[in-house]
Amino acid sequence: MIRPEVDKVLLQSLTPLLGESEARSIARIVWEDLIQILPPPERQKQLATVVTRLLAGEPLQYIIGSTYFYGHSFVVTPAVLIPRPETEELVFHVDEWAKSNDSKGLKVIDIGTGSGCIAISLAKKHRSWEIWACDISEEALLVARENARLLGASIQNKQLDFLDPESWDQLPDDFDLIVSNPPYIPHSERAFMPDQVIQNEPGQALFVPNEDPTIFYEKIQAFAERHLKKGGKIALELNEFRSAETKALFEHTFRDLRIIKDLQNKDRILTGIKL
Repeated sequence: MIRPEVDKVLLQSLTPLLGESEARSIARIVWEDLIQILPPPERQKQLATVVTRLLAGEPLQYIIGSTYFYGHSFVVTPAVLIPRPETEELVFHVDEWAKSNDSKGLKVIDIGTGSGCIAISLAKKHRSWEIWACDISEEALLVARENARLLGASIQNKQLDFLDPESWDQLPDDFDLIVSNPPYIPHSERAFMPDQVIQNEPGQALFVPNEDPTIFYEKIQAFAERHLKKGGKIALELNEFRSAETKALFEHTFRDLRIIKDLQNKDRILTGIKL
């Protein structure tokens, strides 16, 4: 099969469901990242499999096995969230902060690393930083380790249940920066989310209890009291509907707290400096 044939199959299959623009975008990615690298005899069978999986609602990124984030290709599997553009904005903020501060040799932790996209993106830009990445999921950490290997990044990975303060003893107590995109969606909001996300992406990386929707931020605040240096920084992705509530958790132990809006004008990032 050649590209026009692949495009024709995908456009005919996907346009009624997704519209022509989205179907063309998917066709380009499928050709460039998957079909063209296969021997010609294997292409038709692989394309049929791709179409079946797409029509069943599986995310394209899982089918391809990778996605782009902050200029690099990351392996993704159903064990990890698919990185979002909003999280790229979090990494960009940290990069911009580092440019205007004495940031050489920082010790950094990425809490709930998943695919490792935050930690590895920072490690690629800041070679002098010592970066730790933790996650409760060993499967996720396997993906993060593979991404670090493929992208030539040095990361210290640690499997632990961050909600258990006793697990923090496995980590250093002198971090300069805490960065995180933790779970922050209450189960009650599932009804408003796309089925594709709910049915395919790991729930423990997305959802928190309805009765304690800021639980991860509460633990991050407590962790920062013990493990973040005075003058150390936090940069946390937010639930846009609980930004003020989340900010309030840090008001007694941090200064210069700021909520930054994303490109969609939604409250998305909380930053602050430890007192």
